[in-house]
Parts: sequence; C-alpha cells; structure tokens
Amino acid sequence: GQQLNKDTHDWENDCDSVCDICGKTREITHDYGDLIEQKDATCVEVGMAAHYECSVCHKLFDAEKVEKTAQQLTIEINDSHDFGAWASNGDGTHSRVCSRNNAHKETHDCTGGTATCTAKAVCSTCNTAYGDPAAHLDTDSNGKCDGCDRPMEAESETTDNTDESTETTDNTDESTETTDDTDETTNDTDETDETTNDTDETTGETDVTEGEQKGLSGGAIAGIVVGSVAVAGIGGFSLWWFVISKKSLVQLGEGCKAVAQSIKSLFVKK
Repeated sequence: GQQLNKDTHDWENDCDSVCDICGKTREITHDYGDLIEQKDATCVEVGMAAHYECSVCHKLFDAEKVEKTAQQLTIEINDSHDFGAWASNGDGTHSRVCSRNNAHKETHDCTGGTATCTAKAVCSTCNTAYGDPAAHLDTDSNGKCDGCDRPMEAESETTDNTDESTETTDNTDESTETTDDTDETTNDTDETDETTNDTDETTGETDVTEGEQKGLSGGAIAGIVVGSVAVAGIGGFSLWWFVISKKSLVQLGEGCKAVAQSIKSLFVKK
C-alpha cells in the first residue's frame, strides 16, 4: 500500500468530499458564513426559511446546517396580509384592506361597547358609534328614566307623536288617493258637460228646422203636394207609355203636358 499524494486527487473544490478519480472521501468544512434570517411569505410573495449558504460551493443548509434544496426551504404564499387599520363603513360594519393587494379585504360587524338611553354603543374595533341608543327605563317606578332622569311622560309623548306622525302620513296618502279620485270625477263631469253642450246644439238645430217647417204657408204646402203628385204621375205614366203602350218620345211629351194640365186644374180655385 503506497500512500497516494494528496495532490493526485481530483477535488472539484475545497468543499468536494469525493475524489473524481479514485472515489476517496474526505471530511470537509463548508464556509457557512452567517445565518440568513427567515423571510416570511405574504399573500402575494413566497418566503424562505432561515438558512446558510456556503460561500465556496453555494449549497444551502437549514438552521441546523443540514443540506437542503431551495425548494425545501421555500415558504409558500399564504394568508399573511399587511392589513391597515379598521375603518367604519357607516352601516354597523368595519373593514380593513391589505396594503399589498387591495383586493384582499376583510369586513366584520361592529361589536362591543354599551349603548345607553342617550348614546349609541362604540365599536371596540373601529371606535365608531353604531346601532341605536338603548330604551329609556324606569325600573324604580319614580316616573323618570334610570339613566338620564328624563320624565317618562316625555318619552310617552314622543312615542305618541311618532304614532300620530305615522297616522298623519297614512291620512295624507289617503287624501292623495281621494284627490286623484276627485280629479277623475271632475274630468268625467267635464266630458258630460261637453256632451250636454253638443246635445243643446243639436236641439237648437232641431228647433230651427221645426220653426222653418212651421213657417211654411198654405200655398207652399200646396205647391209641394202638387209637385209630388205630378212627379209620381209622370213617372207612372212614362212607364206605362214606353213599356206597355210602346209609344214614341214625342207622343210622351204631349201626353205629359195633358196630364200635368189635368192635375193642375184640380187645385186651381174656381
């Protein structure tokens, strides 16, 4: 067994523990340097556990100086938000927003604090008043509120006024409906008046016609009757003349004159 010279081994670097030529192993010491503190993961970025990094081979080691890969040291993204202060939403809730991503938001109901008959409760988280004041109570029956010494009669009057206000509102609504109905009735009445006016105008026209008829003289009436009889006679005679007797137009004219003369002689005063 000739001992090999150290210089004949092929060490990759000072941190290489296995010779590439003969496979000889050796104890080595890494240059760990200072421990790198843990970087916490956030809601938008991965973190890394505390570790060492050798300045020679750049391998990574955990806090116990056990060799690890970068993936093994990685801390995944989680719910580690950087929320701002809680702010009231004015509706009995409060919210806070992550400074890294404003889409990350939390909202909760206001809680805590104690309401009195003169003040609302104050939220223990956002320090904003919320809800309604407490009711006035008279537990010792002395006629005054236990909390503010306000006469309970005043509280009763306030309640009554509130009820009356509600009734007034209801009556106002009913009055509005009545007014609407009255307007519709008025419109119907106006339409009826227009119809009456139209009827009066028609009646007036009828009266005028009747007056004109009453104003006809006896001679006018006689003339109308004569004309009517003449027309009827001529028409009947013409039908008989052309269709039945089959006579000429000249003969018809002469015949019509004779008939007209005969009819006229019936009405001429002797």
